Amino acid sequence: MPAVSLARPFEPIYYPDTDFEPMAESDFQADSLTYLRSALSDYFQNQPQVYVSGNLLI
Repeated sequence: MPAVSLARPFEPIYYPDTDFEPMAESDFQADSLTYLRSALSDYFQNQPQVYVSGNLLI
């Protein structure tokens, strides 16, 4: 009896980039960046020579 393969053929993921605009972050990445920015801001709050910022595409 021949083996039956249940694997689907490989289909590459299509990421549209033809509009020359940057891709937006997902909610997971946005939440992580927001948390990390807040944590770093708290950590460096007493060091005036440190500037903490973030870059979220909304």
